[in-house]
Amino acid sequence: GFEGTPIAPLVPAAPATRRRAEFVLRGRIVGFHERAARRALDVPQCRVLDPAILALADRLRGLALAAFRPEAEAQVNLLDTGADLVLRGPREPDLAERERLAAFAAEADLARLSWATGEAAPLPVVVRRAPRIAFAGIAVEPPPGAFLQATRAGEAAIAAAVHDALADLPEDAVVADLYAGIGTLTFRLARRFRVRAAEGDAAAAAALRRAANAGGLAPRLAVEPRDLALRPLLPEELKGTDAVVLDPPRDGARAQCAALAEAPVRRIVYVSCNPAALARDMRLLAGGGWRPLRATPIDQFLWSGHLECVVPFSR
Repeated sequence: GFEGTPIAPLVPAAPATRRRAEFVLRGRIVGFHERAARRALDVPQCRVLDPAILALADRLRGLALAAFRPEAEAQVNLLDTGADLVLRGPREPDLAERERLAAFAAEADLARLSWATGEAAPLPVVVRRAPRIAFAGIAVEPPPGAFLQATRAGEAAIAAAVHDALADLPEDAVVADLYAGIGTLTFRLARRFRVRAAEGDAAAAAALRRAANAGGLAPRLAVEPRDLALRPLLPEELKGTDAVVLDPPRDGARAQCAALAEAPVRRIVYVSCNPAALARDMRLLAGGGWRPLRATPIDQFLWSGHLECVVPFSR
């Protein structure tokens, strides 16, 4: 353990503010799988989700397509320009079904509707207006199904905690943003620092690069498509870097933290959505002499055991 680490007060999310969801579609059921089971539970009401997502789910109950059978999935992200919907089914929709999907997109006023067959990457069926979301004033057009922080308030709280953790760094310091996604933290960092962003999803990395170029940040923001689980940034690659920010997926950053333990940087800021993975990775960092300065817990997952946490380290 790390006794004596200051823990900031919990930053709670408000009900009815979650802006992304994944539903199972089975017949007229639009809901979730029962925990650790295949049973689908219809969810006409939810105190966590944004009402706009619930309204879209209700519309989906009336969208009966053969391409959904026996079961399909729907993922929705609420972007600045409207809902971005990805449907994933067991087979390709035929022409008549594609026409019905296009009509549905208009009826539901979607920004974009995409389809994915099996495990294939989703492709747009109809784009009614550019699907965009802005971070620090930079508009990003994410790929279909891109990861977003669950709530806007949670995203802002994470960004504020990261900003505070780097407040003693000089302007134009070099910061590596690992698992950068579509730029949730990247563009905020680039307003003050020179940033090296690494992201394993090629489509997300491409969207990040396009947005950086369009926003005039290319001179201070380098983007590298890189699977950090297979190819973590090594200590020698981080020479000249002042700090590392990492926001890994739920299974954490075992390989990257093993490398970071010996990294020649001043600060590491870990953004975690899984306390168990965070505890494991903290032990790896501790082996290199790193110690947590504080922890900021952020509850984006109301009435669940999940918790976000921002932890800066120094040595």
